[in-house]
Formats: sequence, C-alpha cells, structure tokens
Amino acid sequence: MRRQLSRGAVTDDLAFVALADVNPDADLSGFPSILNLFNPDTEHPGARSDWDAAFLKSFYAARLNSASRTPQYREIAGRMVKA
Repeated sequence: MRRQLSRGAVTDDLAFVALADVNPDADLSGFPSILNLFNPDTEHPGARSDWDAAFLKSFYAARLNSASRTPQYREIAGRMVKA
C-alpha cells in the first residue's frame, strides 16, 4: 500500500536534511522524527516533531570544534534532554 505524503511533510523533511547534514543511513526508527518520512517500516509525524525541533536547536547551539565527534554528540544529546 502506498502512503500519501503531504507537501508540508516532504518540505519539513527536506529542510531538516539541508539544515543538519544528516547521515542518510542513520537508523532513526526509534525516534518520532520527520526523517522517518520515507521509511515504510515506521510511523512518522505529519510534520516536524518536537524531537526534530529539539535536535536542530541543540545541533546549532553545540560547539562543533572538538577533535572527535563523541563530545559533540554528547553535547547535542545533553541539550536535547534539557529541551
């Protein structure tokens, strides 16, 4: 069965990918994210979710100049928990 996707949902998905340089192979099936829009095995919100907004806000607030990505990931996750 083919799902109908709203223009707004597709736009939200494209904007998220453009703003955050998302890994296309990342498994986000456990998160209520618009990035699951094209994953046929998951439910997805019809628009950008609170989780998506918290991620983007945390991503842009984080210091992304560490020598490795692990501290960056931890900082983003910590900011998301606080949000």
